[in-house]
Amino acid sequence: MKKKYIVIAIVAGLIVLAIASMAFSQGYGRGKGRYGMMNQSPIKSDLTQEQIEKLQSLRLEFEKETLSLRNDIRIKHLELQKLWSADNLDENAIIAKEKEVMELKNKMAEKRVKYSINLAKILPKEQRDGIGFDYNYRNACPGMGLGYGNHHFMGKRFRW
Repeated sequence: MKKKYIVIAIVAGLIVLAIASMAFSQGYGRGKGRYGMMNQSPIKSDLTQEQIEKLQSLRLEFEKETLSLRNDIRIKHLELQKLWSADNLDENAIIAKEKEVMELKNKMAEKRVKYSINLAKILPKEQRDGIGFDYNYRNACPGMGLGYGNHHFMGKRFRW
């Protein structure tokens, strides 16, 4: 009877380890979805080497150009989080900080639109149509998420 429980426990442990190893073998990141890394783009096979180099260069330039802006947004969010976690909430300070964050986000959105326009100039119409390149410029920004939205504050803003 005791051996039976030991065998069941070992088998259950092996199953848990197998599932965990499969889950962790995927690595970090968003996976191979539509909005994943540029090298996972559905049009990758249609790109010439020159287009790939231009896209990589454009992406690197965009990342360098927006690095300080993204850092500024993150810093403002941390400052905002500190204001929200204070014992006495300062309504005016919170509103002012939110306005600062929105100004930075608007600057980031403008840079993202310019990046998308430059990306569209590299791709011919057939390739843009193949990836759903339309007014929703986020489709054209591989790896670009929604930015620093309120989802980063979930569970942090109101701690009991």
